[in-house]
Amino acid sequence: MPLGIDYKVIAIDPTGKYKFDLSKLVTALTWGDDETEMAAKAQVTIANIRYKGKYLASYLQLMTRIYIYTKSGSKYYERFRGIVWEIENDDDTEKTHTVLAYDRMIYLMKTHDNAFFPKGKTCEYIIKKICSKWGIKVKYSWYAHKCGKKKYNDQTVADIFTSLMDGAKRGTGHGYVFRMDKGVLKVMKKGQNKKIPILKYKQNMTKSTRKKSLDDICTKVAIVGSEKKSGAVPVLATVKKNNKKYGTIQQFVEKEEGSTLAKAKKEARHILHDQGKPTEEIEVVCKDVPWIRKGDTVYAHSANLKNYYYCTAVEHNGIDGTMTINLEVRKGA
Repeated sequence: MPLGIDYKVIAIDPTGKYKFDLSKLVTALTWGDDETEMAAKAQVTIANIRYKGKYLASYLQLMTRIYIYTKSGSKYYERFRGIVWEIENDDDTEKTHTVLAYDRMIYLMKTHDNAFFPKGKTCEYIIKKICSKWGIKVKYSWYAHKCGKKKYNDQTVADIFTSLMDGAKRGTGHGYVFRMDKGVLKVMKKGQNKKIPILKYKQNMTKSTRKKSLDDICTKVAIVGSEKKSGAVPVLATVKKNNKKYGTIQQFVEKEEGSTLAKAKKEARHILHDQGKPTEEIEVVCKDVPWIRKGDTVYAHSANLKNYYYCTAVEHNGIDGTMTINLEVRKGA
């Protein structure tokens, strides 16, 4: 089956001896960024033809490198690179062969580590220090943010980074995105794409759905101090928003050692700003824009959408030339 857009799929077997252009053999192709996973992933299904007396499936095993490119003008640009992490067929002689590949961030999702950092280290310092242990290059373009004392025991590196940046987000009010680009881990502000695609219903958008929910709402934040010898944990202050409208649903913020109550209250206000109202789940199906990734900005216009949005999840479909994206309203839009 021909690809819907001019994509190229390249595979290099685990030995590095064989390189295959799979583009004309692809029967199914999706790739993109999941909302709940750091690593980008791609799923590729090919016709399992014979090559040098063996089926392709016998070459394309675990640790095979997968590259996906799209053509723009006269050049092909890399959109995904990863390694085969799962194989989804019963044996190597089936008519088709399906592989699931992840980019290098899969190692951060699986690797456990311990780490301690004294008060005053920045997010950039902590991320680069941990990545240096695992041979991962980092390009950091998020905000400069100093952290309190950080201690992590037997956590995945991905969980350490997510916990670190979630805390920084609560303290600053700024969102972030992790992205692996040609083997380099990027820590970025949201909405860094210079070109903003305009998605309009019946032009390049075929479907949009919007759902509201109270599941993740928070209307009260209690700020707590350090545990006393008696075991009691003192509540130092509370901050509220929309509790009369939606009822009281509480979260806690711990005032970090050596920090101020004012700083903790600021963090509480950021939580209420983000979670003090119903959440929206927005999904759009539209013509593919192959370079769009999680964290990028798009403009969507349909009967129930008319705003600038951040992409929170993206799935590109190389067969029918569409993409499915989950969206959140961009701040200040």
